[in-house]
Amino acid sequence: MIGQEKELLQDIPSSARFWVDVLTLIGGFVGLFSGAAWWVIRQSLVTHKDMAETIGPLGEDMDAQGARISVLETDMKHMPSSSEISDLRERMTRLEGTAQAIRVEVQGVHELLERIERPLNVLVDGALKAGALKAGRA
Repeated sequence: MIGQEKELLQDIPSSARFWVDVLTLIGGFVGLFSGAAWWVIRQSLVTHKDMAETIGPLGEDMDAQGARISVLETDMKHMPSSSEISDLRERMTRLEGTAQAIRVEVQGVHELLERIERPLNVLVDGALKAGALKAGRA
C-alpha cells in the first residue's frame, strides 16, 4: 500500500505536490488549533454537574424564601391598613384631649372638696374637743 501511495505522489507534478503538502500542513494546523480551541472552550463552559451543584442549593433557598414570603403575606392581611392606622391616631389624639379635660375636672373637684373639708375638719375637731371636755368633767 505504501508503494501505491509513493507511485501516486510521483505521478503528481512537483508544484502540485507542494500545494498538497501545504494544504496537508494547513489542515494539520487547523485541526490542532480547532482542537485546542475546543479544549479551552470546553474547560471554560459549565458542565451539567457543576450547574446542578450550583443551582441545587439556590433552588432550595428560593423555596425557603418563597415560604417566608407566603407567611409574611398572610401576616400582612391581618395588619391594619394605613387609613385604619390614621383613624387610630386621630382617635388617640381625641382620647388624649378627653383625658386632659377629665384631669382638669378632677382637679377642680379636688379643690372643691378641700374647701369643704377644711371647715368641716374644724367643726369636727371642735366637736371632739367639746365632747372630750364634757367627758372630762363628768
